[in-house]
Amino acid sequence: MLSLAKLIAHNLYVHTWIFKIDDEFNGRGHAYLNIDHVKPLANLRKKPISVGDGLVEQIIEILTKFLPKKAVIPMKALY
Repeated sequence: MLSLAKLIAHNLYVHTWIFKIDDEFNGRGHAYLNIDHVKPLANLRKKPISVGDGLVEQIIEILTKFLPKKAVIPMKALY
């Protein structure tokens, strides 16, 4: 989660993050997160903010709370 939080902190302009959740192939085993659907993350874009450890920690807290609810697994039948 730390890696994703750092990526988001350095790239707040990215709306959708796609990540691999296992070793499947042919597009299976992917998930995505649309930042626009996570209000606290979307709000971070609205104000000028400096990237630092405090921001990364804040994003980790937000992801811990919202990622299980907001991440989309396209091929749910596999899981």
